[in-house]
Amino acid sequence: MSDKFFCPQCRRPVQLICGQKQPFFRHYSHQTNQIAESSIHRAGKKWLAKFLAPTFTVDLEYIWDSEQRLDLYARNYKWHLAVEYQCSPISKNELARRHFLYQRKNLRPLWIFGPKHYRQAQHLKHLQSIVSYSKHWGFYVLFKLPQENFLRLNYHYQTSPYSNKLYWQQSFISSWTQLLELQVSPPHYQIEKINWQRWYQKQQLVPTHQFIQWQNWCYQQQYSLLNFVKKTPPKTMFPIYRFWPCYLPLAQKAQQTSSAKVPLVSAKIIQACASVDQAKFDNLF
Repeated sequence: MSDKFFCPQCRRPVQLICGQKQPFFRHYSHQTNQIAESSIHRAGKKWLAKFLAPTFTVDLEYIWDSEQRLDLYARNYKWHLAVEYQCSPISKNELARRHFLYQRKNLRPLWIFGPKHYRQAQHLKHLQSIVSYSKHWGFYVLFKLPQENFLRLNYHYQTSPYSNKLYWQQSFISSWTQLLELQVSPPHYQIEKINWQRWYQKQQLVPTHQFIQWQNWCYQQQYSLLNFVKKTPPKTMFPIYRFWPCYLPLAQKAQQTSSAKVPLVSAKIIQACASVDQAKFDNLF
């Protein structure tokens, strides 16, 4: 009879994997009782190893220590990258935990997301859980889709001030050198003009949770919600808020936290971006 092994943290069964460097344990899949890594994940990691090989020494399934196993460890004289190709769902807390551990060990995390995340990133709430920040690209995500011989870099993500609409730019990346040398222009997104009276009436007919929240608060404070939102500047904002940016002045008056949890972006960056957006409202109230 073969030996059975169990995770000391969650007590679920795990499988012993004899890797190239040293053996390690991996959880079974919940549904199929097979190894949780999909064929898309395996193929994507092999492709990423070839993508990085001209510039880095690359190891797949690298065991860093008892806390950390990297999808790929890529290093050269300048960079030490912890490369994660994330295809399966992952919580914000788990992303934040792993991201912090890499940084604590002087590794630079490089998150690359798979096809399921690519589809879901069209929704702001999911985007916030996987987006990173760069001074060159703004808020961005790297994707690797099956059957494609390049990475998709979606960058300069911004959001409408009064709806769920997202704006971004996209480049196809075929090499690490191209990624480093990519020149991008600052975003200048044109947003449609809005009739605030009509917008307000539509919200009353089909109210969102955030509209109800702020409408009730304005009623209690004897404010007019419409008078606040109609002064919103016609400019896109950063994708970092728990609600539409047109409600930011109300959140400030109510002394409520406006930023969502964005696990791959530091609190310092979030605060700096929020200050930039807040300045767009200056002298309007």
